[in-house]
Amino acid sequence: MDAMLRTLIDQLLKLWMLLCRAFPVKPDKIVFKSDRGGNCSDSPYALFEAFSSLAPGMDLVWVLKDPSAAPAGSRGVRAGSLSEVFELATAKLWIDNKRKGNWCIKRKGQLYVQTWHGAIALKKIERDIEDQLPAYYVRSCKRDSAMADWFLSGARWTSELYRSAFYYSGEILEYGVPRADILHRDPAEYHRKICEHYHLPEETRIVLYAPTFRDGQPFSLLGFEPERVLDCLSRRSPGRWAMLIRLHPNITQQAEGLRYTDRVLNGSAYPWINEQIMASEMLITDYSSCMFDAMEAGRRVLLYCPDLEQYSGGRGTYFTMADLPFPCSLSMDALCAEIEGPDAEAWESRVSQFREKLGCFQQPDSSVKICRYLIRRLKGAEQHGGD
Repeated sequence: MDAMLRTLIDQLLKLWMLLCRAFPVKPDKIVFKSDRGGNCSDSPYALFEAFSSLAPGMDLVWVLKDPSAAPAGSRGVRAGSLSEVFELATAKLWIDNKRKGNWCIKRKGQLYVQTWHGAIALKKIERDIEDQLPAYYVRSCKRDSAMADWFLSGARWTSELYRSAFYYSGEILEYGVPRADILHRDPAEYHRKICEHYHLPEETRIVLYAPTFRDGQPFSLLGFEPERVLDCLSRRSPGRWAMLIRLHPNITQQAEGLRYTDRVLNGSAYPWINEQIMASEMLITDYSSCMFDAMEAGRRVLLYCPDLEQYSGGRGTYFTMADLPFPCSLSMDALCAEIEGPDAEAWESRVSQFREKLGCFQQPDSSVKICRYLIRRLKGAEQHGGD
């Protein structure tokens, strides 16, 4: 979008938000938004479920590109509409996993939980790559952090990242990351759910392939061969195997261009990646932070990074591949050798040491604990960043 047009839209939306202050803040209204309104997922959805259970009768509002997709017990408003602005201007609590626009201004008496959409990060972000980011986005990062009352963390490493890279000096709730709660539940229910969704026989064994995007580049499989991987898995562990290919939200629109079969399936449209992780026995990725979710779930993680040298020289990472506890393959031959290798015990030991280094303290019921804390604070707590 043209910079002048964006600035004009911001100014108009900000003016409308100020006009909406003629209406009072509703103490029982919470506005949820995830992935810029793309779906009901991630930590905002986990907290929505907790509020639905622990505080029935509250006015729960979802901001969505398709408002009709709002879950039972809530109502939806269209993302980017004047209705979204009105709901935000009159809600007691906002819960979001991405930065709000520069038009958004919080008023006194309102509270804001910034859940973020990751936990442990591999790729450098925010202030650590500020010189690579558009000025508009940097402004929104700083404004958003100034408005936020809480960030959520499941590891000492993440809490430190918020301080160093997120322009944030406020309170951090160290109960865990709500989106990761399901990673500690019974995987059988998620395996049944995923098999039913994709019309797979229930005995199907699943591997998830979830590559990330490359800045400014069209998506490519970079020589990754799904059918060959499935053959390798069948040789290692006989059975009926299927692969879900899930692209990063930034490139989901390119998923339709890939070739699918009865055992290589499009996993990009499914809203909850952690359910796919729970249904799978293995994750293959490259530089996506979903590797750390799979680690939390106890799944085996393999990295396929044929462009490692080129990627490392670009955006930058917080860990080298040698730092990570996951085997990194630069070719399909090497990846298949890892798949068929018996190195499970050594892998578990490396993961344990890595988790200790990160200072992980994720709790299986973090969404409930955070929700109870927020219910107490909704009754008149101090907040910051309000005008």
